[in-house]
Amino acid sequence: MKVCTDASLFGAWMASKLETSLLKRESILDIGTGTGLLSLMLAQSTSSLIDALEIDGDSFEQARENVENSQWKHRIHLFHTDARTFHSEKKYDLIISNPPFFENDLASPEEKKNTAKHSTTLTLHELIEIVERFIHPNGSLAILLPAHRCQQFKQMAAVKNFHLLYQAMVRQTPKHDFFRCMLIFSKQAFEKIGEEEIIIQQYGKNTQYFAELMKEYYL
Repeated sequence: MKVCTDASLFGAWMASKLETSLLKRESILDIGTGTGLLSLMLAQSTSSLIDALEIDGDSFEQARENVENSQWKHRIHLFHTDARTFHSEKKYDLIISNPPFFENDLASPEEKKNTAKHSTTLTLHELIEIVERFIHPNGSLAILLPAHRCQQFKQMAAVKNFHLLYQAMVRQTPKHDFFRCMLIFSKQAFEKIGEEEIIIQQYGKNTQYFAELMKEYYL
């Protein structure tokens, strides 16, 4: 699977919020790590210990290679496993996920793309149940979703007593509709919610805000 702009943006955006908030991040769980992108980005920007889960064998091997070739390999532990059957006594300060998020949308005839992009192996309901099992009582959850799934997931999270801290709606250009949303929830209730809109490109080039977020990660 290729590295996507929206996943890269999600990692950089999360890192920026962790820098400016009181959210704990000593231990992180990455559910559905794919190539390991999010784990590597957060390892670069924090001193956290990160456990990363991936069900697909080829994606796991690619993540393993990427982690082994990085300078953060001693802080990232990969597990070739289904998140639904993962066992750990650990409770995590932060759980992150870029899940298979096109549930009930038109599936690809290519099975590996279905696993990565569609919830044929993990639904959002299952994801929130997994998060409930492994999150620290004062922990937080960060998730990347298609824009049309944003409200649905916020309602699901509220039922589980997650409080929305930050929300970013993402457009490709000012002329495009929102296509992604990035959300950070906490088990603790805070008074303020940060909301923003992110535009990736304008006038044929990356916007200043997008470039600023990505400057530590893009060559």
